[in-house]
Amino acid sequence: SFKRGNISPIILLMLIWTLYALASFLWTPEQENFLKDLWGLIWNIIIFIGLYHCAHQANLTEKSILSGLRILIALTLIIATWEITTDSHIANFGDYNEDANIDIDGTVERRIFAAVTYKNLNSYVTLLCMALPFLMYGLFVLQKKWFSLLVLLGAIVVLIVNSSRGGLMCLAVDLIIFALLYRKQNLPNKRLITFFVSIVIVLIILKYGLVIAEQAVGRLASYGTKNIMSDEGRWEVWALGLQLCYESLGFGWGVGSMQAMYESTGFWLHYSHNLIIEFLMQYGIWLLIFIGIMFLKNWIFLIKSGNQSQKLLGWLLLVSFVPLAIIDDSYLPHTYVWIWFAIQFAIVRSIKERNT
Repeated sequence: SFKRGNISPIILLMLIWTLYALASFLWTPEQENFLKDLWGLIWNIIIFIGLYHCAHQANLTEKSILSGLRILIALTLIIATWEITTDSHIANFGDYNEDANIDIDGTVERRIFAAVTYKNLNSYVTLLCMALPFLMYGLFVLQKKWFSLLVLLGAIVVLIVNSSRGGLMCLAVDLIIFALLYRKQNLPNKRLITFFVSIVIVLIILKYGLVIAEQAVGRLASYGTKNIMSDEGRWEVWALGLQLCYESLGFGWGVGSMQAMYESTGFWLHYSHNLIIEFLMQYGIWLLIFIGIMFLKNWIFLIKSGNQSQKLLGWLLLVSFVPLAIIDDSYLPHTYVWIWFAIQFAIVRSIKERNT
């Protein structure tokens, strides 16, 4: 994390973030749970710094990270397959009642979905969408291409079955970008792999296509034609969140303040359902500008890379960010979000050091 005697900019930003969160005790309305929320933030920052530092010590940073992520998603897919095929879920990990049924024109239908050990299906969908760009990138970087293909296809099928609108938008964006850039990728046995994937897709469609289509259409139809892209109140909760950000004069209302601020207005939703607004409400515009610039620099660096696989990863991360940021009700308390932060910076640093 150190270079030429200077601390890495991202580590410095994490330390500033911690100090800013600590100082927010002076103005936050959420003083009752402040220490708990601050402790959660500090642990996530420690995980970020630890992963970022350990990745730097690895002999093959990119392959180590991508292999670990591939194994993680593969393990979750085992549980997801059990959930989807048996309509069962692991108890005590989340409240799945709101996900279990779909109301379509007044008719309540049973819903098949996978949430694994996350609090709801949207949280698991968020994890899968965060992993998709790296799974696609790993297809060209890692050995055992068949394993990468199986994990990637499994993630795609689960995303379709779960049928979260943000997840489906994210998946569509990733697949379009992948299709556009795939022909430029340097991949051994490329035609054979393309043929194999095509056969697998056809078999999946023939066996499960009707069930998956009914699930997806039913899920989307449950919102009605007017609300197909937003839950009732979603635009209102975003507008209210931006108004609260404005009232904080751009400094945010402090760590863990999002729910408290929404509750203070009497609004029926207490989560922003938007990563950017969630950050703004707690930490303000000034910190967001710095971290946003760092992410953009990473993505632009990858896009401008002469390596086609790195270019693919950069475009995937950049374009899929918007739908990714509106899937779940909250983001920053979840450790997998910080892992997603860390692996981007670790991979970019590894590429830069390899090229120097």
